[in-house]
Amino acid sequence: MDYFLFKNIKSTFSGVSGYAILNPGWKHMARKLDTDTVLIFGKKNTASIIENNQEILIKPGRVLLLPAARFHYGNKPISKNVSYYWIHFHQHSKPVVFEENVARKILSNPHIAKQRLENAALLPQYFDVPNPETISQLFHNILVENNQKFYSDIIYQNSIINLLVTLTQTCITFYSKENDINIEKGLMPDTVNKIIMKIEENLSDPNCSVKYISSLLNLNEDYT
Repeated sequence: MDYFLFKNIKSTFSGVSGYAILNPGWKHMARKLDTDTVLIFGKKNTASIIENNQEILIKPGRVLLLPAARFHYGNKPISKNVSYYWIHFHQHSKPVVFEENVARKILSNPHIAKQRLENAALLPQYFDVPNPETISQLFHNILVENNQKFYSDIIYQNSIINLLVTLTQTCITFYSKENDINIEKGLMPDTVNKIIMKIEENLSDPNCSVKYISSLLNLNEDYT
């Protein structure tokens, strides 16, 4: 999965946002937005989107990014009513694509994250949030502020920045806890990746077990 770095987060600008309520038979249009990234938060039922040759589901509690300058389209018509929040936003530069292993190293260490992301946001293309009510309220507040029609849109634009920061902090909290658990078990991230790879390589082997995988990697099975 790709991760996206949004530099100079203070330059973030959103022109439009809304709440989609869609009937059975709807399918997302095929398009590529030159400058805008679309941020989606699922509320009811699921819809399928193809982005970068990968199927991604819009579903309740999931945050989803459709980055600028990349083609996306609906995979198939929905069979049930679907609803989700959506926000279009852009910055002075397009988002930078990070490989997962690089992004996770930043997000799993709060100290590194603070140094690297002081004025930025770093998010996976999609993730299921552990606090959906809180995130849903942030999206709701953004729509309310967008409809206030103040003489200035500073409050609205700042609410978009606050959302991106909150989502990044949510990822940092999640990945750092995951990293702490691995360290407590005596497992560093590289070791975890090796374990996963060995399990995938030996799934069809009837002798595949914790003891077997541990022996392949010279690990103590009590900590595998």
